[in-house]
Amino acid sequence: MTPNHAPQRTRPSSTLRSRSATEDGRSGCNRGVQRVGSLSLGSLGHMRYILSLFLLVLLTGCDPGYGIYRHAHVPFMPAPAFVGTVVRETPGVDDVRYSYAEGGRPLTWTGIKPPDQVHTFSYHGGSDVRGSLMYVVDYTGSVEYSQSLIMLGRRPPQTWIDATHTVMLE
Repeated sequence: MTPNHAPQRTRPSSTLRSRSATEDGRSGCNRGVQRVGSLSLGSLGHMRYILSLFLLVLLTGCDPGYGIYRHAHVPFMPAPAFVGTVVRETPGVDDVRYSYAEGGRPLTWTGIKPPDQVHTFSYHGGSDVRGSLMYVVDYTGSVEYSQSLIMLGRRPPQTWIDATHTVMLE
């Protein structure tokens, strides 16, 4: 053996000293990678990639909503016919459409509960009034009231907001 190819002693891998491939006898695939204990600092770039991918998946499908929204907890659900009549008689409203749907079935420690009852009143009037009034009754009897004019991905025209906000306050 020539002096240039004689085996050399290396320091333990827990040191922060970076060695080239010729110093430690390994190929160039780990060249420039420092080791701290058993953690390869080169894997931090891989973790950043995984974190970026996770955030991309998490944020995908989040459409911004624009408009106006009101909500409150109310003590009871009024009769749907009564709500429809009151909304229809509100100045500025020409048409009201009622729909009923069942929401999700909550899973609790005591089992699967009955589905939420969702009562929706969509209304419009003239060329500028557009809104939706909703009552959601859950399995405990708790009632959530909401009223909104929401558009996804773009803002509603200001004339719609102004006209619908006036109706919401009636």
